[in-house]
Amino acid sequence: MQKSIAIIIGVFFVVGLFVLGVSIKSALQPQQDKFITLSVSASKIVHANGILWPIELINSDDNLSRVLDKAQKDKDALKQFFIDAGVDESDIAFEEIQVINAKEGNDAYGAVNLNKEFLATQNAFIQSSNIQAVKKAQDKIPELIKQGVVLKYVRYKGDSYF
Repeated sequence: MQKSIAIIIGVFFVVGLFVLGVSIKSALQPQQDKFITLSVSASKIVHANGILWPIELINSDDNLSRVLDKAQKDKDALKQFFIDAGVDESDIAFEEIQVINAKEGNDAYGAVNLNKEFLATQNAFIQSSNIQAVKKAQDKIPELIKQGVVLKYVRYKGDSYF
């Protein structure tokens, strides 16, 4: 019986020493609320090494042949416009032309010109490392519009740089 009492006292003694050690350790360690965490963000200006500029050519007419002929002329005019501005020909790409019957109420472009039967759209992409040439062309877009080229484009705001 005395042996079991000695074991119980020994267990309490070990547990007591453990609790005392944990208490002393927590008292000696610095508290977390005494410190300030500081996060810093840095920025660096990095010059773009290229630009991507999407442009959509739009044509409409009652005659399908005239729509397609005008679409080809506008495509050639746009291509030459950028080449004259200093953009390399390989930096100019065109998607296939899309023709819809606008009078049938195609919801995508029906509101563009309800008086014409056919509507042709074609996407062009200018992806170039010659950013200055593309900027030069952008400033002269009104000249292209004066030639009768109808286009829809987004004037780049920096998010098209890469």
